[in-house]
Amino acid sequence: MPAVQGGVGLMLPNHFYVGNWNSTVSSGAGYPGALLETDLFGGWAQQVDEYHINTGIYGIIYPGSNVSNYVFSPFKTGMSSGMVHNGAVFFAVQRGPFSVQQNIAFTNFESMLSPTGASTAGSAYTNLTGNFPMSSWTWADGGWSLIAHAGYQYVANYSVASYVDWKLGIEKKFASMWSANLAYTQTNANGNCSAAAISAQPYCVNKYTNSSGIGSGPTMNSGGAALFLTIKVANY
Repeated sequence: MPAVQGGVGLMLPNHFYVGNWNSTVSSGAGYPGALLETDLFGGWAQQVDEYHINTGIYGIIYPGSNVSNYVFSPFKTGMSSGMVHNGAVFFAVQRGPFSVQQNIAFTNFESMLSPTGASTAGSAYTNLTGNFPMSSWTWADGGWSLIAHAGYQYVANYSVASYVDWKLGIEKKFASMWSANLAYTQTNANGNCSAAAISAQPYCVNKYTNSSGIGSGPTMNSGGAALFLTIKVANY
């Protein structure tokens, strides 16, 4: 369903910054009791010759969620206790249209434990992105860009939960603050629902899940393709 999103950022002396981003979520969409995702982040960014460097720390929390609300079934993974959360450090480098970013989690990955109960701290995400202005294409001149992305999510101690994702999209900047982005994204995350009764399948989910984590309806692979339209307002 559509989500309402927004955030704020503050630049500090000596190239440091802090910020916050929020998005509504469906209660039960993997985080029982939660209606909001809140991201908190801070870091340091600097231009060094042709390279833009950005490094810092961030945390994601789902206020109102409680892992104890989960009603476990054979295809659900183990979860750590308390509010669903994730914390990581990151380092990113951009040169021209290309950027690479590495995130390393210092908490359990989204409160997930492996099927054997092992910690998933140390999970890592590698993000490769290209943003290509189309100003040289005269028919598309006027703030259009092509966006390409490939990423790899490694989940520590839980190989079946690791996956590759990719995205291809187009962006249009309308004014100093407004932009629109249409993108197609897909992953190879595969929830093998036919094996859900005998093994943990982190990407096999029920189509419907209530705020207590109880699933209903048919099972489905949550790692499928999706088309996103994003309208963004940013004063920077």
